[in-house]
Amino acid sequence: FITNKGLPNEFNFEKYLNEIETHIPNANSDINNTISKLESIYGTESTCFICGKYFLDSLSKYLSSKLEKKKIGSEELKSFLISNFDIKSIEYVKDKLYTYIIS
Repeated sequence: FITNKGLPNEFNFEKYLNEIETHIPNANSDINNTISKLESIYGTESTCFICGKYFLDSLSKYLSSKLEKKKIGSEELKSFLISNFDIKSIEYVKDKLYTYIIS
């Protein structure tokens, strides 16, 4: 459900939702009720509900749409981000894991 520009493809989503409703009546209201419950528990931040791989896929498509000469694939972007990530920002995780392993 992501366009080549990395944005949500609302047309394809609506089409898919209509297909579901032919098999499951009231699916749209059930989905909306579930979304409301989840938002009341976790908030409305999209990162709570969308898997990181979809964010990376969307970002790679968006960047590719902005670059005329080079296309950036999801795997290439992921490798770049991993290689250039400052691990000091999550060093506490490493320390906790190390303490847990040694204990």
